[in-house]
Amino acid sequence: MRIRLPWCVLAMEIPRAERRMGGELSMDAQQQDSWSMEPQPDGFLGVLGRVPVTQFLRIVMPLTLVMALAFVLKFRSEVAADEERLFAREANAIERGIRQIEGELEIAARDLFFVGSLVKVALEDSPEDHSGLEQNLLALAQSRPDYKQLSFIDAAGKERIRVENLEAGARLAPEGGLRDDSERDYFVHTSRLGAGEIFSAMDPDNPKGPRKGELTKPVIRLTTPVDGASGERLGIVALDARGPAILGEFELGANEGGVQRMIVNSAGYWARSGPEVEGFMLAHGKGFQSTLPEVWRQIVEMGKGRVESSDGLFYFDTFGRLAASVGADTKGLGGSSWVLISAVPRATLHATDIRVATRLLVIAVPVLFAILTVGWLLAASRERRRLHKRALRNAHSVRSAIMTAALDAIVVMDANGIALEFNPTAQRIFGYTPDEIRGRQVADLIIPPDRREDHRQGLERFLETREGRFIDKHIGNLTGMRKDGSEFSVELTICPVHAAGRQLFFGFLRDLSEPGRTEIEAAA
Repeated sequence: MRIRLPWCVLAMEIPRAERRMGGELSMDAQQQDSWSMEPQPDGFLGVLGRVPVTQFLRIVMPLTLVMALAFVLKFRSEVAADEERLFAREANAIERGIRQIEGELEIAARDLFFVGSLVKVALEDSPEDHSGLEQNLLALAQSRPDYKQLSFIDAAGKERIRVENLEAGARLAPEGGLRDDSERDYFVHTSRLGAGEIFSAMDPDNPKGPRKGELTKPVIRLTTPVDGASGERLGIVALDARGPAILGEFELGANEGGVQRMIVNSAGYWARSGPEVEGFMLAHGKGFQSTLPEVWRQIVEMGKGRVESSDGLFYFDTFGRLAASVGADTKGLGGSSWVLISAVPRATLHATDIRVATRLLVIAVPVLFAILTVGWLLAASRERRRLHKRALRNAHSVRSAIMTAALDAIVVMDANGIALEFNPTAQRIFGYTPDEIRGRQVADLIIPPDRREDHRQGLERFLETREGRFIDKHIGNLTGMRKDGSEFSVELTICPVHAAGRQLFFGFLRDLSEPGRTEIEAAA
């Protein structure tokens, strides 16, 4: 069944639908009955509220994943950099501690040889009278408060003089308090040395070994043999350098960010230092080695470096030597050493992680917001283009249906009078195929030669004044021309439409000839 529509309404609706590409053409039941095309709310802002979530996620998710990956890589890089800076700082602190110990021992070694020379001179001058030697050792001890004791042990291992540095000052040990050290390791080893050689022992132990709860002083014992002028062995001298200055220097700067610096002896017990307590406290059997056994195992194996565990990071170095600048051959008791450890608790590492993450989040949140905003705008833009395409398809479908079903001839031309389209009825009435009309003047196709100049003048006048004799009016008894040159009566209405930046003209023609009226009535 063919339909007849009001001509100018038809001409306006087709380009209007194309022009409103942003509006989605929708038809409910009532609109379908009236063939009224009503666009939905138009414009970019109207589309923003109707962005499909799936489309938004397709845009945002890859960008968000890239940002998250960059965030993770940057986070790991920053954390690693912070750990390296922390390692450099603590390694430097440990190195300073070792240099401090070495510096103290260089002085102690020189003093040890000085004590040996005093003993040698005193014994050669007066083998039985030690008073002058005692006074010299007292004076030296008073000038060196970090020396725990100075002593002279004869060739049989009996202490002859011992000067002790106590809180009240230096004093001579009473004769009844002098010990027999003949079985002590340091004496046995030192007795085997030659002149000018030094034996060093870290934390010289009691022969019976330490007991639980016993305080073992952090002491480095230096000993060297003393020979007479004729080469006979007179005995050995011993100097115990204790640790307050050593511990204090190393612990300086500790507790920065929870960092703990400690000195641990070769048995795995850490030093406790304070106003009243100074030493390696066995703490009833509890030590570093029993508190953190796996960390201690790796420290013993590696000697120097860092270890990470669930408790934190541990930077460490092992000290068990005298400096080369002492100027003497040194021999140490095997396995005797101190370990300088800098412990960074896990809580401090977590705090560092949080600080780095917070710093990155300050940057990441605005970036994420920008990604979401841009993603939403892009999704809205895509949705708008999709609606444009659908509206255009709808418009083309409606146009095609109208142009095909119309009983009247519909001729479309541009401002230059060039034919753009003949609907099927126009093709049948005038006898042209689509290829034959393409690019040709409408006047040459359907207007008799004697009327063509009037057509061109009327077109020019309308383009200048926007007025015309045939515009938006029903004009009857006009003459049209078919392809074969035959003329016939037509009724004409011309509707000008401005669409997509172009001036178009829709011509609606009705065949008034007898065959034409008969065909229309039959179709109706």
